[in-house]
Amino acid sequence: MNEPVIGINMAIRERGISGTARVAGYILDALLGMDRIVVEELVPPPRHRGVRGAIDDARWDMWSAGRSPALNALLSPCNIGRAPRAVPHVLWVQDTMVLDNPQLFDRGYRWYLKSLMGKSVRSATVVVTASDDAAERITRRWQPRRLEVIGWPALPRERREIPENAGFPTGELTVLMVGTTLPHKNHVLAVEAVEQLRTSTGANAMLRIVGPPHNAEADLTATIERVDPSRRWITRERALLTDAELDDAYARAWVLLQASVDEGFCLPIMEAAARGLPVVHSGGGAMRELLPHAAAAEPSAPALRDAMAMLLDPEAHASSRTAGLSCAARHTWAGFQTDVQAVIRSVL
Repeated sequence: MNEPVIGINMAIRERGISGTARVAGYILDALLGMDRIVVEELVPPPRHRGVRGAIDDARWDMWSAGRSPALNALLSPCNIGRAPRAVPHVLWVQDTMVLDNPQLFDRGYRWYLKSLMGKSVRSATVVVTASDDAAERITRRWQPRRLEVIGWPALPRERREIPENAGFPTGELTVLMVGTTLPHKNHVLAVEAVEQLRTSTGANAMLRIVGPPHNAEADLTATIERVDPSRRWITRERALLTDAELDDAYARAWVLLQASVDEGFCLPIMEAAARGLPVVHSGGGAMRELLPHAAAAEPSAPALRDAMAMLLDPEAHASSRTAGLSCAARHTWAGFQTDVQAVIRSVL
């Protein structure tokens, strides 16, 4: 008897660096761990640029990716996708941010998701998302036939030797930000909060911003030029860090700051928590659900400043570290892999 073939649409890896590409890799790794299953990575042919490229993407996601006659099921990890009528389809919806906050995204991307996301969700055998917050939004919009919540693992695969944060540092206090400069990440607000922390408390807080540039990079650059033109306390690193470099960044920081307007999950806050690094976040989207103790009173620079100022007390810093480790312990690689494989087996 032939083993069933699961196709996973990995087009996101061809479209540049993103958090979604990273989590698509997590799903692929979970599938590759299944027994008596053949996993086929589905990659599109080279695409055109501009509007024609968007049409290429839509044709691939909604038609071509699932047309291999060998497939027994299709998995689409990036909000969009459709399978032939006889093929079970698992659709991963990362979030509905582009529909909830359209002003934060460019017109072409808004059009793409608005045109295809609803069709994808309504036709899917199973829709999977990573948080209860995202699940509630999906249900309110589309009422999918079946919806599962599978949170992302705080650490990729079974834990390797990852350095934990050493606790309260001496000397400089590094505030770390990790993520692409997309508008919803709200980097400008974070810079303002750290500036206020330095001014109001006298703390030697240094802001380290790590991640590839995107649509909001110009706004971030302008803000840095305004508040720290000589780069005395702000470091901007545009390169994508290796896993080892990212581990080291978490290990050396005093706190991770996440000022996002909205998040469907937010991997950096869970990665930090799992390594014993305290987190301060704006409470947007699913972040309050994941790390309730780390939420600022409101999504404003003064509230983020005040939440960071509390962590200047070593005891409060240690308490936040412990609470984060406890939250992260609920998001294991083994649990994620088990849940992913259970969904696939259920549709087969």
